Amino acid sequence: MYIDVDAGSTTTLLVSPMWVEAFVGQMFDAALGHLPTWTTLTGMASSELTDFQLATAIVSSQAFADTNNGGMLIDPNAPASPTVIDNLFQHTLGHLPTDATLAGFAGLTNAQAFYAFATSETVSDAAGVTVNNFVTANYVGIALINPDIIPIIHGG
Repeated sequence: MYIDVDAGSTTTLLVSPMWVEAFVGQMFDAALGHLPTWTTLTGMASSELTDFQLATAIVSSQAFADTNNGGMLIDPNAPASPTVIDNLFQHTLGHLPTDATLAGFAGLTNAQAFYAFATSETVSDAAGVTVNNFVTANYVGIALINPDIIPIIHGG
């Protein structure tokens, strides 16, 4: 996966695999209300998609529609749906957005709104510990099976 520094830019960042998996795990958790399997997570993280392309693919999925729109598929390029935003807030943060917060999504597409929500500091604060523990536990499990991976985990 490639992380766009600026939307539309050709600049990408070189980031550690653990960071990418945590980033993708947080988007998955925000989209569907649960973490993916490790196989799904690593598959998504190793894709050739940018972070925004991944967010668009998630919004286009039946699983996202089932969780956030009563099963009706969502056009990622359509104007942001208040129903979808309400559902994202409710299942990720446990409350509906305020009117002012909801208004902040005006002018965005469904994909842009999801990306903004899933990568927000608020969602990171709410889901970060769980996501990071999941990713770290899986890397530790891999390291116990293959000790040669330990330098990769620790950036060595």
